[in-house]
Amino acid sequence: MEQLVGYACVVCGQRIDSIVEGRFCEVCGSPVHNGCVKPDGTAPGACAGCGGERNGPAAQQVQSERSRRRRTAAATYPVSRVCPACGDSGFKRVAPERWVAYGSDRVCRACGTRYTPPTPLWAGVVFVIVGLVLLGFGLVGGVFSLLAVDVLALGYEGFLGLLGVLALAQGIRSLIRPGKA
Repeated sequence: MEQLVGYACVVCGQRIDSIVEGRFCEVCGSPVHNGCVKPDGTAPGACAGCGGERNGPAAQQVQSERSRRRRTAAATYPVSRVCPACGDSGFKRVAPERWVAYGSDRVCRACGTRYTPPTPLWAGVVFVIVGLVLLGFGLVGGVFSLLAVDVLALGYEGFLGLLGVLALAQGIRSLIRPGKA
């Protein structure tokens, strides 16, 4: 966890002497006194969460630490069409950290939050179709392998069926919960 005490407030510039009197902004990561937060009527380019400079050295350090913690926690980012932190639709593209991705991850231009776009409809349909095909091959091949008493082939067919079930589950999940998977 980042150390708050000792940082200067991003709004007033005064030292934060206690964790009771300040916090790190949830949006940009800047240290700010609780009484200095000005989310409404912020200046152009200021953070929508605290009203301070969102790209200061303290904010960058906190954002870097938060990013590192997220990567070590299975590299998962929120799934959203727009920034989940501030609702802004402006973003820059960054390389995804997952094996399966339909496009680049996004980093919000307003607050720096990294997020993943939802699975597109076409990908959900493809997952369902591929899952059904793999599951069908696994089941039919498994029956023939059982009849031939071929344990090795039965293992291959079981693996194929498992891949089919996983693909089918992902496809159904992305179609049932669009924008969430």
